[in-house]
Amino acid sequence: MRRADRHGGERAAALAVVALVAFVVPRAHAAGPLIVNGSGQPLVWSGGVVDWNPDRGTLGALSNSDAIALVADNFAKWQAVPTASLSIGNGGQLPVDVTAANVNSFIGVCGDGLSPIVFDTDGSITDLLLGNGSSNSILGFAGPECGTLSPPVITEASAVLNGKFIDGVQTGNNPEISVEEFGAVFLHEFGHYLDLDHSQINLLEAFDGNPANDDAVATMFPILINGMEAATLARDDEVSISTLYPTAAFSSGFGRITGQILMSDGTTPFQGAYVIARNVANPRLDAIGYASGALDTGSVPALQGSFQLPGLVAGASYTVEVEAIYPGFTGGSRIGPFSTPVGLPGPPEFWNGANEAGGNPPDDPNAPGTPIAAVAGQTVPNVNIILNAPIRPPNDDCGDATVVDPLPFSDQIATDGATTEATDPVQACGATQGTNANSVWYMLTAPSTGTVTVSTAGSTYDTVLSAYTGSCAALAPVACNDDVNGGLQSAIGFAVSTGTTYFIEATQFGSGGGGTLSLAVSFAAGTAGSCELPSPGACTPGSGKPSTDCISEFLVEPTPPVQRANVPRRNVPGTKLVCHDGDPSCDFDGLSGDGGCTFHVALCINNADPRVAVAGCTPSSIASFLVQRPSSKRPKDAADTANGTALKNAMSSLVGSGATVSGALVSFAPPASSTGACSDFQDIRVPLGTRVLRVRATTPTGVADTDHLTLRCTPPAAFARRRHR
Repeated sequence: MRRADRHGGERAAALAVVALVAFVVPRAHAAGPLIVNGSGQPLVWSGGVVDWNPDRGTLGALSNSDAIALVADNFAKWQAVPTASLSIGNGGQLPVDVTAANVNSFIGVCGDGLSPIVFDTDGSITDLLLGNGSSNSILGFAGPECGTLSPPVITEASAVLNGKFIDGVQTGNNPEISVEEFGAVFLHEFGHYLDLDHSQINLLEAFDGNPANDDAVATMFPILINGMEAATLARDDEVSISTLYPTAAFSSGFGRITGQILMSDGTTPFQGAYVIARNVANPRLDAIGYASGALDTGSVPALQGSFQLPGLVAGASYTVEVEAIYPGFTGGSRIGPFSTPVGLPGPPEFWNGANEAGGNPPDDPNAPGTPIAAVAGQTVPNVNIILNAPIRPPNDDCGDATVVDPLPFSDQIATDGATTEATDPVQACGATQGTNANSVWYMLTAPSTGTVTVSTAGSTYDTVLSAYTGSCAALAPVACNDDVNGGLQSAIGFAVSTGTTYFIEATQFGSGGGGTLSLAVSFAAGTAGSCELPSPGACTPGSGKPSTDCISEFLVEPTPPVQRANVPRRNVPGTKLVCHDGDPSCDFDGLSGDGGCTFHVALCINNADPRVAVAGCTPSSIASFLVQRPSSKRPKDAADTANGTALKNAMSSLVGSGATVSGALVSFAPPASSTGACSDFQDIRVPLGTRVLRVRATTPTGVADTDHLTLRCTPPAAFARRRHR
């Protein structure tokens, strides 16, 4: 069974399993064995003797000889582990250059005595085996292919390496990485070839965006975080391979801890938690991990919830902790006994010795843990961690939102016990729009006009972040972000108005789990909003062409619902917002029954908008700006006149003294060249009924962007308990 190594943003590589198996076997997952038999015994190469047979073709820009040398160098890193007994050798080249036309004669074939290392020089083999287009994201895949369950022996394996990533061509569908980084992919995949699965060692360092501490992340981590660091085996990698192929010195010269993870009743085993032993004197670099129940295939009850932590340095003291397996590690990226990770039923915690229990007191999950001394050749058994019953955070419900004050503000809480209420809103961002899980709430009242930025950087789980106006019973979205800068944390930025209350919701992406949430809120007084704040998508491009839509955009509070969310090219806020007279989420005059609604609308120009909806649009200068509706010559009423003046003033404010207003036209000399600029929110009054705003921005070369925005105000009697979906 093979793993496929994917390449993505920030060179993250999600590893997906490929159903190309030569025999059916039970599976285990952790930084331990990839495949085990029904008795929980890992399959290994007999006597630690491993053969590989290289392709005869090229690998991207690498010659055949250079590609073979790179394979040999990375197999040698596994063989060089001093506590592992391995003899890995080149068993001779394959008889032909493997291509998409003949690959099925070599991959998935047992009994031919070959363990092919296929050089997919242009990605065509990857596309054939994994699906058309896979070569744009999959770096390689590998794993044991043939063997027996009794005895538990691997006889043949295979690997496919995608040279499209090192062919010297850099395009959107053909991204490049360095040969050094590609070597880290070899090293990871050859770990699978030897029957190693994934490691979750140092999840926090992997996702914190700080390359300075990536040396703590294991090579067998499911995602390629830093190719240069992953090219060197971490201690967890060395212990894992030594556990499969131990030397006599590994068995006799190191300590070992074993135990079970149990539910809060103290008796029911818990499968799929990640258990870590950390050297008290070197907790990040000397850390050994294991998934509870990794060896369990359903045949041996004693293996349920069990873990083993070998390779502990004699004389050192270790703490033992448990954390949830990251929910994004699914399918081929899995760790532990489940294809979809399960959340811990309580908070992450340490083994607390005599105080170990299912609740606090006496078992404080925040306690630093009771150290265990490692003794050479000895096992410390029955180190059983009893998971604490979950505790709901105080801001679990919107009605109990934590007040954000003073600014700047920061908070760190455990969200493992946070629940998902039936009234939680759908978060309109991310790969899958939904209510998500483990929601917690914050409430901010803007001290003045300005912008607010919120970040979950440093959190230990995959967060989704949203902001709303209104009340808990009537929430209207302002901003939403799932992943920022290719990572797994979130950030949003949005313009705020004096005295307006905003609700901030942080959730766990997808299924439940939670973890430690780190939330930071900053405020910049007197600054206008922007279409380029951390959560792009709050601005409404209007109705122009994608190639011109970034020239001018509307910024509306709250953000109109996304139009055609299932159509990626127009997955942006729509051009219509409906508000009920007196609805605090969108009528900002503070009055109900006054015969109209006061909307907040800002104008933005020259936006480096990254959304697909405005693909191909390049920020430009603006020579003139025309307010077409409301008409300055034939206004319907005083509201129209005031609204037209507000729009012209908003645009004039973006360039100051360089603007000249003549009727409905604002001209700029020299042209307005500010990029990513937004005006302050303007009060746009809409009497009961519908009003349309239409504006046209024109560049010095005559390119025009015409946009419209429809605002509708309905009577207060129509106001209902609702939230935007």
